[in-house]
Amino acid sequence: MARHGDEYVEAVYFTSEAQAGEHEKVGDPGRPTVVVEEETRLAGDVAYPDLYEPMLVSGAR
Repeated sequence: MARHGDEYVEAVYFTSEAQAGEHEKVGDPGRPTVVVEEETRLAGDVAYPDLYEPMLVSGAR
């Protein structure tokens, strides 16, 4: 997870596009629906881009 001002980026990695698609359908079965709905409300506009060749760079400290 990375923060930039009031925004953040969270990356989730899968071994295949098919595995990612299955995860999108199922979601997180261990989380109560009310919690997921509240997180969705608080998150606002969310994007889920597919990054086929991500370049990861650590920030300077």
